Amino acid sequence: MKLFVLMALGLFGLLPRGQEQQPVPAPIRRRPARIFEIVERAGILMHLRAVRVDVSAWNALRALEKLGAFRLVVPPELRGRLQTTSLTLSFESMEAFSIAKLACVAAGLDMVNDSQQLTRQQEDLLRRLDPDAVAAPGGVDAEPRKTVVLVLDPPDAQSQSGRSRLRTLALDWYGALTIGSTGLPDYYGGEKPLRGEPDPFDEDPKTPGQVLRSEAELRKFLGDYQGAARGFEEFYRNVALNDPAADYVGWAKLEEARCYCELGQYDLARQRSRDVMNGYSQQVEGSEAAELYGRVVMLLTRKQLSEVESLAPEQRPGLRAQVYMELTNCRDNLFAFMSGHSSGEALARLHVIVAELQWMRSNAEGILDELRQAAAISDLDFVGREQDALLMVVPGKQMGIDLSFLRGIALSETARLGQPDGAERLLEAEEALAAYLLDSKNAQGEFQADKRFFGSAWLGLATVQWKLDDPLQGLWCIAKAKKHLDTLLPFERDRLVLLETRANISLGRTKAALDSLTQEIKSRGVGFCPELELFAGETLLALSKPEAAIQVLASVIEQRDENGELARVLHMRALEKQKRYESLVLFALEWGELIHDPSLQAAVSGMLGDAYTALERYELAAEAYAGRIR
Repeated sequence: MKLFVLMALGLFGLLPRGQEQQPVPAPIRRRPARIFEIVERAGILMHLRAVRVDVSAWNALRALEKLGAFRLVVPPELRGRLQTTSLTLSFESMEAFSIAKLACVAAGLDMVNDSQQLTRQQEDLLRRLDPDAVAAPGGVDAEPRKTVVLVLDPPDAQSQSGRSRLRTLALDWYGALTIGSTGLPDYYGGEKPLRGEPDPFDEDPKTPGQVLRSEAELRKFLGDYQGAARGFEEFYRNVALNDPAADYVGWAKLEEARCYCELGQYDLARQRSRDVMNGYSQQVEGSEAAELYGRVVMLLTRKQLSEVESLAPEQRPGLRAQVYMELTNCRDNLFAFMSGHSSGEALARLHVIVAELQWMRSNAEGILDELRQAAAISDLDFVGREQDALLMVVPGKQMGIDLSFLRGIALSETARLGQPDGAERLLEAEEALAAYLLDSKNAQGEFQADKRFFGSAWLGLATVQWKLDDPLQGLWCIAKAKKHLDTLLPFERDRLVLLETRANISLGRTKAALDSLTQEIKSRGVGFCPELELFAGETLLALSKPEAAIQVLASVIEQRDENGELARVLHMRALEKQKRYESLVLFALEWGELIHDPSLQAAVSGMLGDAYTALERYELAAEAYAGRIR
């Protein structure tokens, strides 16, 4: 230590005498470069330039505040997220509020300013955090009050307003990062169209057509289907032929149709999808459009049938027939489209679409035929469960249907109609429908399949249980189906009522079952649910209540169709049970010529012959037995 002191003194003594010691200059403290440079200022609007890397969102917002762009208010608990979020800023001109919003979005936060309509909760928060921010200017000579920016927690994606807000934020972000400030929202009134020149620094600048296509696709991705549909239409109507994006015209028309489908505008979706199906029949877009066309028609059919059911009873039959005619036309159009294709998974998928159309037309054999053709094309194995789930998916929403459901429904219907190998088909139907309902839930117990088909699946199982002589299990399935009553087709609702009545009668609940059936007929309109009225007549006859049966059948007798024919025969059987032979003869002579079904004609001849025999008119009885009615 002494040596060190002596050396220090010696060195000090070597300094030239008579000269003042020069002070050591302090290190120069450079002022950090500003993050932003003002490009243009107009009133409260400010456009800035920045080329900086690794800037925290907090510093960016504070820098904007220091430039006088706004007054920043941040809840203490959110400040840390802004401080730990790093930004890269590179733009020639961007509005200050847009920069602030992007900084908040990058940190996973939201931002509002008090020039917008704040909610009461936001106003209370602002008043609590910064009372001066909500104070009015002091007088005429006071400085103009700055716009206040309030940073908030992110929107709640579970609410409709939250999802709408998230879409707006995403559009802001996309517009800022791809096309500059001209595409960002105008926070001082309205929203500017999402348009702008390509980024001059973009190494791969986009053509006008590509910009239009990208914007429309983004809006669709964000759930703005109305804006997306307009965007796709604008794209294919205005894209130049020499633009590379012109190859996407068919795709854009198909995407427009999908947007209309998501919006529930099924008429427009049907029209657009059919145009693409016909105009691009040999391309991928054509096959996808054909699939969409079939699904849209089925959705439109359900919607129209629901509207028909809300009309007066006398209006329903004609309108219902028109709706089903459109379903038949759709099937024929798809048949015509498929005739130009011989193989491929797309063709197999179209066969499944047609199978679903056949289900809506209550054509069980048609369903099975289409599924067989689909299996032949795509090597599907309808026995192996791992092969049973071919789902039709339209981007944005699953609108598919499980093959096991279709097969189960078809098999249960053929067994119900008493076709050959019915017992075996019943067991296969039960297995397929049960598998569909079980597989419709994921590991968390959440439904994955389309709930539109659950009611039909439970109804199919109820049919199977009835045919297996298990009415209690059938009623349990019916109770499950009733939870989805609004998704059932009209003929399925009739079938549900019939099954429930039969099951209750078989369990000895006859009076309650008939009362419920009668009430159902009255609620739908007497004469406008012929299947239920015919069933009620048959049931009352089986219970030896012919007069009640006559009253129920009265409104169906005059119908000039197969329901009317059956009602006339049942009416005659009721008269026969009452031994009112004169009335039976008069009725047969009046209505007999309107019965054209051979089996029903034979039944009429037999009853008329028995009536003449009871009346001791043996010659007329012989003629009646021979098939001559007079």
